[in-house]
Amino acid sequence: SRTGKPMFKQKWSEVLEDKYYAGILTDPWSGEEYKGAHTALITIDTYNRIQQVKKRYGKNKQERLKKNSNFPLKTFVRCYKCENFLTGSSPKGRKEHYAYYHCNKKGCSNYIPKQELETAFVEYLKAVTPIPEYIELFERSVMQVWQIRKQEVISEGSNYDERISMLRTRLAHLTEMRIEGDIDKEAYREKRSALEIQIASFQVSKNESDIAKLDLEARLEYARNNISNLSRLWQDVNLTQRVKLQRAVLPNGIIYDKTKGRFGTAFLSYLFGFFSTFPMEESALVAGPGIEPGSGGYEPPEVPLLYPAMY
Repeated sequence: SRTGKPMFKQKWSEVLEDKYYAGILTDPWSGEEYKGAHTALITIDTYNRIQQVKKRYGKNKQERLKKNSNFPLKTFVRCYKCENFLTGSSPKGRKEHYAYYHCNKKGCSNYIPKQELETAFVEYLKAVTPIPEYIELFERSVMQVWQIRKQEVISEGSNYDERISMLRTRLAHLTEMRIEGDIDKEAYREKRSALEIQIASFQVSKNESDIAKLDLEARLEYARNNISNLSRLWQDVNLTQRVKLQRAVLPNGIIYDKTKGRFGTAFLSYLFGFFSTFPMEESALVAGPGIEPGSGGYEPPEVPLLYPAMY
C-alpha cells in the first residue's frame, strides 16, 4: 500500500473491480460512466475479462470443501432412507481409523464404508459411459453444425471490424473538429467518451468471436478422451476435480441403497442424458432441436454401454 504495508485481499478485490484503472470514471450519484483524461493501466477489454474470471472463480462460487476432504462423495450421494446428503468421517476403532460415509439426520443410522461406496460409484460411471460408436457419431454431427456456425462467426467478426473502423473514423473526425474549434472542449470530451466506449464494447465482442474460431476438433478429441474414460479419470484426478466431474455427470447427486448395493434413478446432466437417448441415425441428430435442454429427468441409460448396466 501507499504506507508500505501489505494489502489485504479485500483491497485487491476492490482494485480489480475499479474501472478507474481501465480509464473510466463513474459518477457516484447517477452511475453514468465517462472516459477519463488519465492514462489507463489496462484496456476495458482486459477489465471485462477480469470480471468474468472473478465471477466464475470467486470465493462464493467455488465448491466448498470442508473438513475430512478425503470424502469426495459427501454432500453428493443421498441416504436411501431419508434422502439426506451423506457426510464422511473416520472414527477410530481399537487399532486404527475406519472411513465411513454416513447420514447425520437424527434417528437415521446409515453407515457405508468409504471403499464400498466409492467402488460402487466407479462402476456406476462405467455404466453411464457411452459406447465409442455413439461418441464418434456425435462428433461428426457436431462438426457438421460447427462448419455452418464457423462461417457465421467469421461473418460476425467482419461486421465488428466494419463497425469499429467506422467509429474510429468518426472519432478522428471529431478530433479534427476540436482542433479547428468547431466544438467546445466539454462537448468534445462527452462525444469522444461515448465513441470510445462503443469502440471498446465492439472490440470485446470481436475478441469473443475470435475465441470462437479456435480449433473445435482438438476440443472434441479432449472431450472424447474424458468421456470415454470417466471412471478412470475420476480415480486419477484430485479432490476438487472429482467433485466437479461427478457434478458434471449428476448435477443433483444420487441415492445409494446399501441394502441392495446399487444406485437409484438419477437426473443425468444434459450431455449424458442425451447420450442415453442418442439416435443412431446421424440425420436425426443434425436436424434435431439443437442443444437446448429438455424438461424432466432422465432414466438410467437403456442404450448399449461399455459395461452392462446393473442398476
